[in-house]
Amino acid sequence: MKVLLAHTWGYRRGGDSTHVDALEGALARRGHRVVRFAMAHPRNRPDPHEADFAAPLDWGALDAARRGAGRLAGTARALYALPRGIWNRDAARRLAGLIDRERPDVVHAHHLHHHLTPSVLATARSRGVRTLWTLHDYEVVCPNGLLYTRGEPCEACRPARYHHAVLNACKRGSRAASAAAAAEASAHRLLGVHRLADGLICPSSFLLERLRDFGVGGVPLHHLPHFVPPDWLSPAPPPGVEAPFLFAGRLAAEKGVDLLVDAAVLAPSLRFDVAGDGPDGERLRALVLRRGVPGRVRFLGSLSAEGVRAALDRCLAAVVPSRWPENLPFSVLEPMARGRAVVAAAVGGIPEQVRPGETGLLFRRADARALADACLALAGDPAAAQAMGREAARDVAARFGEEGFMVRLMALYAGRGGGRGGRRAAGEAR
Repeated sequence: MKVLLAHTWGYRRGGDSTHVDALEGALARRGHRVVRFAMAHPRNRPDPHEADFAAPLDWGALDAARRGAGRLAGTARALYALPRGIWNRDAARRLAGLIDRERPDVVHAHHLHHHLTPSVLATARSRGVRTLWTLHDYEVVCPNGLLYTRGEPCEACRPARYHHAVLNACKRGSRAASAAAAAEASAHRLLGVHRLADGLICPSSFLLERLRDFGVGGVPLHHLPHFVPPDWLSPAPPPGVEAPFLFAGRLAAEKGVDLLVDAAVLAPSLRFDVAGDGPDGERLRALVLRRGVPGRVRFLGSLSAEGVRAALDRCLAAVVPSRWPENLPFSVLEPMARGRAVVAAAVGGIPEQVRPGETGLLFRRADARALADACLALAGDPAAAQAMGREAARDVAARFGEEGFMVRLMALYAGRGGGRGGRRAAGEAR
């Protein structure tokens, strides 16, 4: 089978990129041919089809231009780019040429919003190729993709009241950016873009239920959790004495890293290592100094995949203090695969991953005292933490293994999971 993976990012950027890269490897190991389609970017890894990639659309640069060029001129640039961020004709045209040359059996789309856009789904459908769309966040129903604003989970836009996004400045704290996101969400709702796919894949039951609650219909919804590749399933040796807890992820407000600082103040015996960087990095570093815990909350900076695994090997347990309703984060799955217990907020799809008292501990969202108490429980009983870690490694292999995932995915590719069939049956010889 030949599979075309359409994903905005051609480089490792977050959990969605982690999944797409792992999926490419799993397909290749089973003898399937993979073609990638992405947005052109200087950080992309070399690809034989990079000449076919869509022209870049950098919203961060447009925001900077708006600030630097003066509000009127900068806003004019952003408004000029907005239609392409809603329906990218360049991406659609380039994908059409790639499909016509490569003739894939399946197009499997991932992150599309704001860049490639769902125009690529329409292109695949027009060519009769079976198309599935894995959702990594909530952008089909939420303008900022997080179901979160002003420090709290939010469903104010349900079912399609997107003006709330503007009122709350949900996108990057900017009403202009939020108005653009609301315009995109409104246009996509009117166009029914989710119905352009033959099925939507939801990694968590939580996400699937939110789609139903928001009235997403007319397309099959499939619950298929992420998987961990076999090479991740190599439990680390026991941690050393007084090993720290590890957060590995993006430093953004919704990730709740500030709760680690509060926990360190509440429980002076706790130590946290923070791996990653992001828009909240400067504020968090200043907060650590202001609260007087620089020796107990250490910033390791942005690490490679190997660096993150080495940091996991040194920690007692991983901590995932998210404030927003995460979908099915790899920040939980990866530590489990390395044989580490996970202390995580009971929010979004995370409770579907962690079995409290067996593979880790869950605490109340945004509750620093509850986070500190959970960490103290593990720090006070390292043997129990190690036992949870061993069970976590067994559990992730059993419930999130590659083989089971691929069996179910190949059934969806072949159209056996429901949904519309293309003019060409998946698996037809090329």
